[in-house]
Amino acid sequence: MRSNTARAAELIAAAINCVSGSNASDVEQVFHEFRLRPQGGSYRHKTGSTLVWGDISRLVAFLPEVRDVSLKDLAGQYLVPSSATRQFIIHIDSVKSGASEALDLPTDIQGLLGHSLGKADLLLVGEKSILKLSVKQLDSKEVKLGQQSASAVYDFRPVNFTLSGGKNFPNLKHAVAELTSRLNGKLIRPNALSSDQWNKIAKTPEQQRLAVVKSSWPEEWSAIVSSTLYDAGQALDAFLNAAFSSNQRDHAPNLSEILRHRLLGRTTGAGQSWITSKTGPYRLDETISNLSAISGLKAEWSRRASGMGKDSWLIYVTLSKKRYLVTKIEPSFDGHEANVSQTKGVIYYFQEGSGARTAAEGSVWDLLSDVSVSRQ
Repeated sequence: MRSNTARAAELIAAAINCVSGSNASDVEQVFHEFRLRPQGGSYRHKTGSTLVWGDISRLVAFLPEVRDVSLKDLAGQYLVPSSATRQFIIHIDSVKSGASEALDLPTDIQGLLGHSLGKADLLLVGEKSILKLSVKQLDSKEVKLGQQSASAVYDFRPVNFTLSGGKNFPNLKHAVAELTSRLNGKLIRPNALSSDQWNKIAKTPEQQRLAVVKSSWPEEWSAIVSSTLYDAGQALDAFLNAAFSSNQRDHAPNLSEILRHRLLGRTTGAGQSWITSKTGPYRLDETISNLSAISGLKAEWSRRASGMGKDSWLIYVTLSKKRYLVTKIEPSFDGHEANVSQTKGVIYYFQEGSGARTAAEGSVWDLLSDVSVSRQ
């Protein structure tokens, strides 16, 4: 989970794009409005831009004091260039679908927020444009690129590949079916769960059955979890072998496909996707698309055990004699504990891999920024 300091950077970017980075006092005025209404509100700047946010009460304490000397650096990092005034700047995560109506957002924007906006943090709405902005704080610790919690099809070359996740493993399904057959249809709340936990999964019999199975046969369940994580590891081996085969020409488009899944996600298709960087915001959707056509890119991967004995998968890229650690992937069986009501199954966590990167290696953000600059 991202720290509150990192999440507060989203509010800094929202303020700077609202006031077009004009001066420090304008940014501080927006911060003042945030502090006045941390449960949600809106603020219209004299430029005509309206900033909208929901519950940010846990973030406002982490807003910095902005002076003119620091505003230049912040604007350089977060301000998305525009020749026209933004009508709305919306902090997406805090403005849930239910809150958007209370904040008097136009119906079309309410509808847009009701759909997936991928990995974006801010929605910048103009008269003729819609931009989705992902905010990355500089020099933060481990950053999660995204996660996969279900099976997903990757459009690899020369053939597609389906990476199974969640509870979509044949051996897992067979083993769970064998244990649940012993229940004879009886679902009695296990002592490991509270009444509230049990009631929350009352409408999902599958989750109730799994909760009973976990508590009733802990040793057998533990073996199932271990076996499923082994299968997930085998699936990752096959996934990366399919992505980065001996045919190097396929490496760039297949890496682009992985990053599209993790950094763009399932978007509405409306608008442009941008991301912040040390050298300023750039088009993330275009950059990932451009990456697929880069010649001379070579990708390789390795599997290693971490200090905790948990395997991780590392993807490296070499481009123009520079080496990048693009991501570290770690599978986990979420909800396997008996005192957790929701049994989610295998989730693949794609991380930046800062702890595994050497000083000479670039990050995924360095790679994308370099590709963005080279294609301008």
